[in-house]
Amino acid sequence: MSAAQAARYVSLLSEAEIARNQRYRFARDRHRDLVARALLRTSLAQRFDADPAELDFTIDTKGKPHLGRWPGSDGNPNAPASLCFNLSHTGDWVVLVIAPFRVGVDIEHTPRQNDVLAIARHYFFGKEVEQLFAFPASEQRERFFDYWTL
Repeated sequence: MSAAQAARYVSLLSEAEIARNQRYRFARDRHRDLVARALLRTSLAQRFDADPAELDFTIDTKGKPHLGRWPGSDGNPNAPASLCFNLSHTGDWVVLVIAPFRVGVDIEHTPRQNDVLAIARHYFFGKEVEQLFAFPASEQRERFFDYWTL
């Protein structure tokens, strides 16, 4: 990304988003977060013919952002009754999903050596954990991601 493009992306962010971005320790993480936030703002703004920099986000009690108000949202025929989005990033990848209902997305860099069985025990239903452990040990990691991405 050129310096000019980075400056353009930064100009779209709120002061809070810029401060959050600067807390990342590594430049690659700041870069990925900047691209993700710019993607979110430009994609949502396109839907409503709004200025990406003027979108307002609120944070719920679980730390999840939601689209708040934006200039022209009152009386805007393009304004949805509700709009949900989910953003995930890892490595060189960023994914954004926008829908008129609650939606979730997660992208993982699978070569990373997470303890997937511990994650499964924590997040999966009991039957799913049993099924996962029924696979040969050599297949459990791959099968974990099949379950995780359902």
